[in-house]
Formats: sequence, C-alpha cells, structure tokens
Amino acid sequence: MLLSFRTIYVLVLCLIASFITGCEETVENPDLPYEEKIVIGAYLVAGEKEVFVNVSKTLPLTQKYTVEASTLSDAVVTIICPEGSFNALYDTRTKSYRTTIPTISVGARYELDVKWKGKKAKANTRIPGLPSVLNLSATVDYQDNSRYSRYYSLTCDFTNDPNICVGLLSDMLSSEKRSDSVTREYTYNILNSFYNAKTAIGNGEYIRLKKKPNYYFYETEYYKYYSLFFAAFDAPYHAMNLSGNGYGNDDSIFGSSGSNPKFNISGEGIGYFIGVNVFPRIYWVPIEY
Repeated sequence: MLLSFRTIYVLVLCLIASFITGCEETVENPDLPYEEKIVIGAYLVAGEKEVFVNVSKTLPLTQKYTVEASTLSDAVVTIICPEGSFNALYDTRTKSYRTTIPTISVGARYELDVKWKGKKAKANTRIPGLPSVLNLSATVDYQDNSRYSRYYSLTCDFTNDPNICVGLLSDMLSSEKRSDSVTREYTYNILNSFYNAKTAIGNGEYIRLKKKPNYYFYETEYYKYYSLFFAAFDAPYHAMNLSGNGYGNDDSIFGSSGSNPKFNISGEGIGYFIGVNVFPRIYWVPIEY
C-alpha cells in the first residue's frame, strides 16, 4: 500500500506542476517588464526510482498562456545522484522530463541541472527522514446548536528536525454508528497535492502543525474520527509554501523581498526541486464528545 500511495502522488504532481505554470492572465500593456526564466517543478519521493521534472518558461504578460507556448521540450535535464548522473528525456505523453535512477534514499542529497538555449538553472535537495508522531488530537472549539455543528482545531505534533517540515496531504472525516458496523463518510479536502499541503516547521522543541477552523454536523449516535495522511519535506519547502500563498512586490520582476516566493532554484530559473518522504500509514484521530 505504501508504494501505491507514493505512485498516486507522483502522478498527481505532473498535473499540478503543469497547472502552476499556467496561472497567467493576458495583460494588454507592451511596456510591462519581462524576463524570460526557466520554470521548474520536481519532487523526489523516498523509495521511488522514477523522477518527473516539469520544465517550461515564463511568457510575456501580453501573450496568452498555452501549454504548447510555455513547455520546453528541448532542454537538457540532468539529475545528479550519489550513484552518478542521469539524463532525463522529454516525454510527449506527460509533457515532462522523465528518468529512472537508483532508489531514492533517505538522507541522500540530489542535484538538478537544467540547460536551455544558453540559460542555466540549478537546485539541490535532501531526502528527509520521517519524524516520530508525538501527539494527534482534535479539540472542539465551540458548538453551534442552531446548525447542529461543532467547530474544531486539529493539532499534530512531531519530533523536531531543523532539516524538515511536515505537511498534511489529506484528511477525511468519517463517522461510524455506535450501534452497528454501518459507516458513513463526510469528506473535507479529500486530496491535497504536495504543492498545496499545509506545512509546519520546528520551533525548537517539536514540529506543530495546526489546522482550524473546520466544522462537522454532530450526531450523538455516531462515533467520529479523522484520518490523516502526512509527508515530510526538505526544509526549504516550508518557506516556499508560505511565501507562495502571499503576494510579491515590485522590488524587481522576480524580486527577493520577504513577500516574494522563496524558490530553491538558482541561476536563470524559478520553481522548486524538493525531497519528499511519505508517511507509510494513515493516522486515525478520534473526536470525543
């Protein structure tokens, strides 16, 4: 089951990264500044052998975005592993670069090198280990009797490691009738991608990931619980995740201010190249009444 979880997310990543590069709106102003950059998106998942790298380019704001216009099919993409270097070839089916490497190992460092028409972009990442789970709990914040609903906070604590952040990939609220084995499911964010996972990084004592507020309809004859699916990411992902949800400013077209996305691609590129380790099980958190 572990490999199937990983495989599902690796396939989803290709679609998500393609979507990210398409978040553009045509603007009719020829005087707007434009800087052509290589746009890169790739995750290396512990235990996997296949690597998919999405490579595209930025487009002028005056040009309407299309996959065909932005995707680069003639780049030179190389993954550098502890065992050696591996070239990734363009796959017309997935519109990404794909290669098979030795099994991606926890603790190992990997590098990415992309070249296209004289432009160069580089990145490196470390494959994180899995922290221990210290506490998983759901607490009711308040109850709205008029709507038969309760609002809760979810708290997830893990052992601290300054080199990683933890992300909540998906959660599902389920309920089981106390008198029999009949189950019903209420869903909330069934599938979150790696890209929009809510992440947390250590505070010196532990890594605490909190999610609030959410609500559910209460029924006293049902026993409710949450199923949670986590992954650990290389630490730079947390800063990118937080800054990517905000707004940049105009200190430069790809500025370096605190409000601009903190990509971990260097050189003439933007984007991410991040090591990931998926937790091998789903965790169940009861909600007490």
